[in-house]
Amino acid sequence: MGMKILTVRNVALTVILSIVIALAIPVKQPKAFCETTVQVTASQGISTSAQTGAISGVIEGLKGFIAPVLGVLQLDMIRQIVDFSDSFRNMLGGTWGTMEDYYKDMTAQLHTAEIDQSRIKGSTNDAENFLEVKRAIERSEAEAWDRYQASEESCVFDTLLPAYQTGIAVSKAASSAMSSSISSGFVNVTQTPIERTPVDLAQTVSMFCNPNENGGNTLCTAATPRMDDDIEISQTIFGSDTLEITDPTDAAEDIATYETIVDNLLGRPRSQQIPLSALESNAGKQMVLNKRSDAAQLNLAAGLIIDPIVERLPQGVTIPWWRPMRVASGTPTNEVSDEPSKYELLQGYIEFINTPEYFQRLGGGEATIAQKDLHVKAIKLMLMDSDLAHTEKLMSIFSVQLANHLDQHAGNGDE
Repeated sequence: MGMKILTVRNVALTVILSIVIALAIPVKQPKAFCETTVQVTASQGISTSAQTGAISGVIEGLKGFIAPVLGVLQLDMIRQIVDFSDSFRNMLGGTWGTMEDYYKDMTAQLHTAEIDQSRIKGSTNDAENFLEVKRAIERSEAEAWDRYQASEESCVFDTLLPAYQTGIAVSKAASSAMSSSISSGFVNVTQTPIERTPVDLAQTVSMFCNPNENGGNTLCTAATPRMDDDIEISQTIFGSDTLEITDPTDAAEDIATYETIVDNLLGRPRSQQIPLSALESNAGKQMVLNKRSDAAQLNLAAGLIIDPIVERLPQGVTIPWWRPMRVASGTPTNEVSDEPSKYELLQGYIEFINTPEYFQRLGGGEATIAQKDLHVKAIKLMLMDSDLAHTEKLMSIFSVQLANHLDQHAGNGDE
């Protein structure tokens, strides 16, 4: 069957080719040189019509021949395509399935690679974001460390302030107690001035007597333990940054010594008892009022004199780090108190900020220098506050002196 179809196809192609070649060759009508133009034209028309009819007949015959052949050729072409496909598949055999698996694996691998690449890119972006945030946090921490870092100077200052406040409270309480003791003793007298003098002398002989005084004509022949402490104020009071009165065996003598010093500085003022009968007269009443006025002035003057003493009283709290700091600043260890007074706390801190090590540590950052500047300003403010309190007392005393001067010389032209 296949051989027949092939033969028919070959014959058909031969016929078609012959017809095409015949039609492609132009046919020339012979013309005799003796014919006229009219004759030639008529002959050409007849010949053209004959040729046109012949060509039309050939074309129609060709159509009729090709029409049934095209279907056969089309089916044959489709079958040949199918045979070629089947032959190709049969030739590949099991290889096609293997290649198909390979193609699937390759596709899966490419898909996985794209997913992994996307994951890597996402991880990279996350890492960049994390590093950026971490960098910002570390930058903030570094700036905060430079600005708010704790230094040795800050620790010393921060530890000093609570102790200094305690020293202020102790000095205020002691000043009030000692001033009130002197003024109340002036008002509430239990002995007349004549009787009080032997008592004061007996205390001086027992505690402060110096055998070399008065040309050796004194009531004692040997030096006493507190010889001249009631008059050697520069050594008794100002010779120590902290007055050691914490020993129970010596506490009573210490207090008596400081009271005697104040008494001597005030001129040892004494007052007499006013008889009850004197209060019946206006003069007696005036004496009572004058005594209270003198006691008020005495209290004010005593408070001003007592201040250097009470500021050197121990605050009663042990500071372990205080002695090593002062010794490192150059202070002898026997001059350092473990319970420093208000005065010693300020004195020790001033020594601390004037050591070479302190100035060597000034080479820190801007924030550290600002902290140290703040510390110095705070100490300056403390000193100004203390000076202001002393100035207030001085102003009050000057006001009292002026008032007393005016009372004594008013109306008589005296200056």
